[in-house]
Amino acid sequence: MKQNEIFKEINVSVKSKDTYWQTIRGICIIAVILGHSRGGWNYEQWQYNDTVTSFNYQYWIVFYQIIKCVVGVFIMITGYFINQQFANTNPLQFYISKIKRLVVPFLIWSTAYTVYAIVSKGGNFTADKISDLLLGKDGIQLYFIVVLIQLFILTPIFARYTDSKILPITAFVATVGYSVFCQYWQLTERATRSYEMYYFVNWIFFFCLGMYIRKNPDFLHKIKTKIAVVAFFVLLALNIAHGYIMQYITDSPLVMVSQVSVINALYIATVCILIFKIKHFFNSKSDIGILIYLGDISFGIYFMHWLIMFPLRRFLEQYSIIVSFLPFAQLFETGIILLSCVAIIQISKKVLGDKVIYLGF
Repeated sequence: MKQNEIFKEINVSVKSKDTYWQTIRGICIIAVILGHSRGGWNYEQWQYNDTVTSFNYQYWIVFYQIIKCVVGVFIMITGYFINQQFANTNPLQFYISKIKRLVVPFLIWSTAYTVYAIVSKGGNFTADKISDLLLGKDGIQLYFIVVLIQLFILTPIFARYTDSKILPITAFVATVGYSVFCQYWQLTERATRSYEMYYFVNWIFFFCLGMYIRKNPDFLHKIKTKIAVVAFFVLLALNIAHGYIMQYITDSPLVMVSQVSVINALYIATVCILIFKIKHFFNSKSDIGILIYLGDISFGIYFMHWLIMFPLRRFLEQYSIIVSFLPFAQLFETGIILLSCVAIIQISKKVLGDKVIYLGF
């Protein structure tokens, strides 16, 4: 792909999209890949030296608590931009449009991940693999798509109640209640529940919050920016403390990184509110073209990045100079994945034309 063609794509994105929201999407997709890149559990028993090993693990605990909001932000943005009138007045056509833009790409990519899992592990295609394919289990990140499909199915119902505070309040109670249930499980079983992030109830509040704010923008004026900022830092500190506490009690990195908790739900909500509150500080002069462009193709990057990450991680294991210092290893891995995704998406657009929509591009 020629460099000037990439810059041309960036310019098109800047001119044709709401640049603020595309920038937020761009930041979020970078954070998602950083979060999925090399993790602290890789350093629990490594013996480069005690100082480096300890730093890597402690850094990871703190870093992950900071970025645990990004999936919730993606879901809030999706709810905010959903066509509520279309979903309410013509639900059948709404569903058909989502099948083309979401379900078909999901099935294609889930199939690709399932095939990769079978080939890389030397297994066979069994009946269990059918359920894995339909749930996107072999693509670790595909739970997000499963959640979106559930939320889109319910959208025509949500759209009837966006004028009322009953919608976000009911959704908030549902999300918090589910978080309490999962946290109880985590503490008693010292493990995460299978598919705990696959259920829409964990994410329903953020989706409905986006829908409600779209219909009732004056709601934001009732929240003072200073209070939102203070709440952000308090909840961030609590999220970090919560990570350490869960790690200490359960001795499970999977529990520590779980996105399902009451504190994290409140943290995500605060981040979402702040994103709206700071929007007026940005103008076209604040645009960062590459972030806008990454936001424009974020959906495609989300679908494919693990397929690149799996073999890349195995390759990088051979080079201790790269992976011995976790922050550098994450940035290195993320950079390669982003460049690879950009190249694949651009080549696909040239080869497939409009049909790339079936790949989520």
